[in-house]
Amino acid sequence: MATAKKTTAAKPAAKKVEKFELANLRLVEKRTYGYFGDPAGYEESLYVTNDGTEVLYTNGGKDSKYSKESFTTSKSAIAAFKKA
Repeated sequence: MATAKKTTAAKPAAKKVEKFELANLRLVEKRTYGYFGDPAGYEESLYVTNDGTEVLYTNGGKDSKYSKESFTTSKSAIAAFKKA
């Protein structure tokens, strides 16, 4: 009796996360929520690179929705920031 061989699908390649130097970006708008040291506080900042690429920078306290520093060029995330 032959046994069926299980195959696993190849994992998709991890999406490359870009890292930007804030000193090389031009700040367009910054919003902060909470106070300095607030574990639920966070900041969202919209920057533009020299070539015109918009970059959303987020960072926050351990209990915030941005508990880790992050950069994104996602058009939907940037649109949501602009709309808010």
